[in-house]
Amino acid sequence: MIIDGLNEQQCKMLDNIWACDTDTELYAYKASLSSKQKKEFDILLQMLIEAHIEEELEGDVCLGKSMLEGIGVNCG
Repeated sequence: MIIDGLNEQQCKMLDNIWACDTDTELYAYKASLSSKQKKEFDILLQMLIEAHIEEELEGDVCLGKSMLEGIGVNCG
Protein backbone atom coordinates (compact mmCIF):
# COMPACT_ATOMS: atom_id res chain seq x y z
CA MET A 1 0.00 0.00 0.00
CA ILE A 2 1.39 3.38 -0.99
CA ILE A 3 0.18 6.73 0.33
CA ASP A 4 2.04 9.65 -1.20
CA GLY A 5 2.50 13.20 0.02
CA LEU A 6 2.93 12.56 3.75
CA ASN A 7 5.37 14.43 5.93
CA GLU A 8 7.75 12.74 8.38
CA GLN A 9 5.40 13.17 11.36
CA GLN A 10 2.47 11.66 9.43
CA CYS A 11 4.65 8.70 8.42
CA LYS A 12 5.55 8.13 12.08
CA MET A 13 1.89 8.28 13.02
CA LEU A 14 1.06 5.70 10.34
CA ASP A 15 3.84 3.48 11.67
CA ASN A 16 2.26 3.71 15.12
CA ILE A 17 -1.17 2.92 13.68
CA TRP A 18 0.24 -0.14 11.85
CA ALA A 19 1.92 -1.29 15.07
CA CYS A 20 -1.47 -1.60 16.81
CA ASP A 21 -2.64 -5.20 16.81
CA THR A 22 -6.11 -4.63 18.27
CA ASP A 23 -8.84 -2.02 18.29
CA THR A 24 -8.09 -1.44 21.97
CA GLU A 25 -4.46 -0.57 21.17
CA LEU A 26 -5.59 1.70 18.34
CA TYR A 27 -8.07 3.55 20.57
CA ALA A 28 -5.45 3.86 23.34
CA TYR A 29 -2.97 5.33 20.88
CA LYS A 30 -5.55 7.83 19.64
CA ALA A 31 -6.42 8.78 23.23
CA SER A 32 -2.76 9.64 23.85
CA LEU A 33 -2.77 12.27 21.08
CA SER A 34 -3.52 15.98 21.25
CA SER A 35 -6.75 17.29 19.76
CA LYS A 36 -4.96 18.41 16.59
CA GLN A 37 -3.16 15.07 16.29
CA LYS A 38 -6.47 13.20 16.73
CA LYS A 39 -7.86 15.00 13.68
CA GLU A 40 -4.76 14.05 11.70
CA PHE A 41 -5.09 10.48 13.00
CA ASP A 42 -8.68 10.31 11.74
CA ILE A 43 -7.66 11.59 8.31
CA LEU A 44 -4.74 9.15 8.04
CA LEU A 45 -6.91 6.25 9.15
CA GLN A 46 -9.51 7.16 6.53
CA MET A 47 -6.75 7.32 3.91
CA LEU A 48 -5.64 3.81 4.92
CA ILE A 49 -9.18 2.51 4.63
CA GLU A 50 -9.65 4.09 1.20
CA ALA A 51 -6.28 2.81 -0.04
CA HIS A 52 -7.20 -0.68 1.13
CA ILE A 53 -10.60 -0.53 -0.57
CA GLU A 54 -8.96 0.70 -3.78
CA GLU A 55 -6.52 -2.23 -3.72
CA GLU A 56 -9.36 -4.68 -3.16
CA LEU A 57 -11.40 -3.21 -6.00
CA GLU A 58 -8.45 -3.39 -8.38
CA GLY A 59 -8.10 -7.07 -7.53
CA ASP A 60 -11.80 -7.67 -8.13
CA VAL A 61 -11.64 -5.85 -11.49
CA CYS A 62 -8.68 -7.98 -12.56
CA LEU A 63 -10.46 -11.14 -11.47
CA GLY A 64 -13.67 -10.12 -13.25
CA LYS A 65 -11.79 -9.23 -16.41
CA SER A 66 -9.94 -12.54 -16.31
CA MET A 67 -13.20 -14.46 -15.86
CA LEU A 68 -14.84 -12.63 -18.76
CA GLU A 69 -11.85 -13.25 -21.01
CA GLY A 70 -11.99 -16.90 -19.94
CA ILE A 71 -15.44 -17.20 -21.54
CA GLY A 72 -14.39 -15.38 -24.69
CA VAL A 73 -15.37 -11.78 -23.95
CA ASN A 74 -12.87 -9.28 -25.37
CA CYS A 75 -12.14 -6.78 -22.60
CA GLY A 76 -9.54 -4.93 -24.67
